[in-house]
Amino acid sequence: MRHQSIKPKVRRLIEVPEELKRAMQEVWPTVRHARKNPKKYLGIDDGIQTDRLIGGLEDLERKPFRFTFTPWGASKRSRWYLWVDHTEVEDIGDGHLKELKMYCCASPECEMKFSREDDTCFYCDWEDDDSSRSQDEMPNNPMNPSGGSGVS
Repeated sequence: MRHQSIKPKVRRLIEVPEELKRAMQEVWPTVRHARKNPKKYLGIDDGIQTDRLIGGLEDLERKPFRFTFTPWGASKRSRWYLWVDHTEVEDIGDGHLKELKMYCCASPECEMKFSREDDTCFYCDWEDDDSSRSQDEMPNNPMNPSGGSGVS
């Protein structure tokens, strides 16, 4: 069993890597379509994918698209969890948005990044009650770093 033990995050401006820019270019047509036809995509957390980016339309609020970005060659503790709206997807892909405000784990071993301050890190913000489980085990759902139901 795991329980939350939330650690403070460090807010940083992170340069948009070229591979994230390319991934956003690749998903832009689908994001544009999802914006026009939200019922087709709503609640499908892996309905929009590239080789580095997986996500979907989570809700219809201000930043409705949720993506997990895995940089090439990165360790499993190097994922980015992004909440963005359609204009940010387009602006990242076009290169107009060159930096993202991200909340980063303070632990030097962890390179996880979150666009929302209240998102939790699977490695830093959750502790095992059962000592038999490895700290490096990933949750079943990569879109949900807390390992819970997918609702944040």
